[in-house]
This record gives sequence, structure tokens and C-alpha cells, in this order.
Amino acid sequence: MTVPASLTVTASPLVAGTKLTRRVQLFAAETALNGPSDLSGWTVVDAEGAPIRGAKFVYGADGKSIWLNATAGTVILIR
Repeated sequence: MTVPASLTVTASPLVAGTKLTRRVQLFAAETALNGPSDLSGWTVVDAEGAPIRGAKFVYGADGKSIWLNATAGTVILIR
């Protein structure tokens, strides 16, 4: 799979009682991902479209996954 150089992910509000985490796996593949050397062109925004500060996408150490790291607890829902 080829990863795009830029992407915007929209975060959904949490359901009451959902546990927060600072590291969320966004995607995992069976083979190594192809794409830009870093994911600095990827952003995460809230439901109103405002960027979520401190959120950064990174490749997993195995090169087969993409993770969202956040300085504050964040949970995302992909639809």
C-alpha cells in the first residue's frame, strides 16, 4: 500500500466512560507501507475542523503500521 503525503483525519467525540489513550493505532498492513519518509503532512481535527494540538502521526517500528501519538489523551473513530 502507498501512503499519501497528506491526509486529514476527523476525531469523533468520546462516548461517556471511554478510556483515553495517548497512542492509537490507525492502520496496520501485512506488508511494509510505501510513502513519504514521515507523516508531517497528516493532521487530525475535531468535529468542527479545528486542528488538535500535539497530535502527530508516525509509522510503527515495523514499517507496517501508522500510529497517532498525542500529548493529551485522544481517541479517534474511523468511519
